[in-house]
Amino acid sequence: MISFINRKRLTADINVDSISRIAQILDENGIKYYQHKTTDNMILPTNITLQRSTNLPVPERKKKIYIYIIYVRRCDYKKAKELLLLI
Repeated sequence: MISFINRKRLTADINVDSISRIAQILDENGIKYYQHKTTDNMILPTNITLQRSTNLPVPERKKKIYIYIIYVRRCDYKKAKELLLLI
């Protein structure tokens, strides 16, 4: 079982395909993992100076960005990290 105490963050990415590939590699090698999805409500990078100088409206809605995080057990972290280096 992976609990809050014995887990370590392996990777975080916004690309779901990349996270799926990492999860598949962990499954193939028998490494248990916990996957977490969170949102970071932020505006995508824009040039604030350009907005001020041209009087462009600031976006009213913020675009949701999903961040996918994979945690593994601390005892499996070294092996999992080595597998990621082979990708």
